[in-house]
Amino acid sequence: MRQAQEKLKSLQKLFHSACVVCGRKNPQGMKLPFQTCKDGSVKARFFCDRLLQGYPGLIHGGMTAAILDGAMMNCLFAHGRIAVTGALAVRFLSPLAVERTVTVRARIKKSISMWHILESELRQGKRILAKGTAKFMECTEYFFKQHERTREERK
Repeated sequence: MRQAQEKLKSLQKLFHSACVVCGRKNPQGMKLPFQTCKDGSVKARFFCDRLLQGYPGLIHGGMTAAILDGAMMNCLFAHGRIAVTGALAVRFLSPLAVERTVTVRARIKKSISMWHILESELRQGKRILAKGTAKFMECTEYFFKQHERTREERK
């Protein structure tokens, strides 16, 4: 489990340092503290700030989708995989309230070659309020070259 946590942190730092969901260097970001679990999943517990609000008192649906997607990406990081979202589906079961603690969890359901199917869920208390499923495609050499070029341009 420690090795998975090290992979997660290393890939987060390298590829997602400015991510709105998990990036530590994004001053406006959520900086979700993802942790690896014994079963291979990842989870994060966090307080829902009013800045995430859509309708009064409720988390914006787009933020809900971003959190679910971010959890699945961090699950892949924990497994040493670098991928991009190819398809994302979100099922909103009940509104999520702001100013409450939320737990997000994600796990790999299936991997076939360069494709990974993941699922995630958001809970407040014991209730699942939103679920996400996504297909991720592992990054190609082109992605890594573009990433390196962008890093060089920032220097």
